[in-house]
Amino acid sequence: MYTDIDRAPLAIGLVMVGFAGHACFPSIRCSMSQPQRYNTMLDVSYVICFTIYGSVAALGYLMYGTNTAKEITLNITNDVNASDLVKTVARIATVLIVINPITKFGLTMNPVALMVEETIFGSNSDTKACRYKIGSIVIRVFLSACCVAAAVSLPFFARVVGFIGAFCSCFVSIVFPVAAAIVLLKNEMTLLQYMFAWCVLVFGLVCCVWGTIAVFITPV
Repeated sequence: MYTDIDRAPLAIGLVMVGFAGHACFPSIRCSMSQPQRYNTMLDVSYVICFTIYGSVAALGYLMYGTNTAKEITLNITNDVNASDLVKTVARIATVLIVINPITKFGLTMNPVALMVEETIFGSNSDTKACRYKIGSIVIRVFLSACCVAAAVSLPFFARVVGFIGAFCSCFVSIVFPVAAAIVLLKNEMTLLQYMFAWCVLVFGLVCCVWGTIAVFITPV
């Protein structure tokens, strides 16, 4: 596994997807017993995630260099010099990687499902009505089925993750929030803040477009 200027944009999506859980942030804040500590919780969570991701990336490169595979567990399980204990830990890590999206799938899909439900039934619908409950179940099953179909149709893990990170994560985590802030808070921003917001917006758009294009035209 090597990289160059042509393959480098793939890293945009692969990196972004690990830091983009913004779709479920409102649900998390609403479920907190102390919502006033929401900002602190986010800061601590991102520091922990960055430390773990950075450590694994650095150790993987130090161990295997340019031969590092798309998933470090692939290197470990195929390494003849690795002990049985290390290979077992790698297999456990693989299982945890699979379990992780399963455990948070419902939480992440909830805002999407609510938006679809409000679009179809209206925001003033009686949530206790039988029709609403049946419709809600049908919508959520349909959305889940679409996700499963997409996963089966696109079996290349690195390419799928790269697309999700570059297109979806960059847009939801960088482009949309900054664009909304520029529109809604323009009069409250200083000139420096306004210019910085535009720089971040342009950066997010470049990453979104460049990373998405790279997923489809660059061999993985």
